[in-house]
Amino acid sequence: MTTQLPYVGYFATTEVLLHPERFDFRSLRIVPIKLDGEFAIPTDNEATADYYSVMVDEQPPKESLTEKCLGDFANKFDAEIFRDRMAQILDTGDELTTAAMCLWEVLLQIRSNNPCDPIERAMNAVYARHGTCDMRNVMAEFAEVCDREHHQAAVDQTFDGSFDWEWCPTWLRTRLSWDPSGEDLPTLIAVP
Repeated sequence: MTTQLPYVGYFATTEVLLHPERFDFRSLRIVPIKLDGEFAIPTDNEATADYYSVMVDEQPPKESLTEKCLGDFANKFDAEIFRDRMAQILDTGDELTTAAMCLWEVLLQIRSNNPCDPIERAMNAVYARHGTCDMRNVMAEFAEVCDREHHQAAVDQTFDGSFDWEWCPTWLRTRLSWDPSGEDLPTLIAVP
């Protein structure tokens, strides 16, 4: 990519739409890309990214993972919108709705369980400050990431327990950062 354009589309997008069964929609992700001469190199440092690619994995997994680039975007915001729309198109089940309901149910259960626990105190502070509507929306926003990570853990055979009563409580505690003051809504903790 030699010229920065708002969006560069690829044939893979059409392939995904025509044959969604060939792809794992849970693998949809945004990859920051840094240009190094004529080479496009994935980077973990978003501050140095020249653009953002939306990627998806083919399924079933082959010996060497085959991923497809669905599009390149000049900014992360547009890439996120595209990724979310593709996820909605490819999601033929109710996994995300179920994930959102499970996260919400677990949040309600956890926050009234143990006021001596610092994470639960932080959850209570955030909930008290922002209220039911905001917290329900936040759980819905994190449902996709939670579901995708659960799916990957199942594929990797690193987790085989209950999604609602084992995965979700652990995920809320370990993957979200809860502000003890209650001022800020929870944020996703970056995975190293």
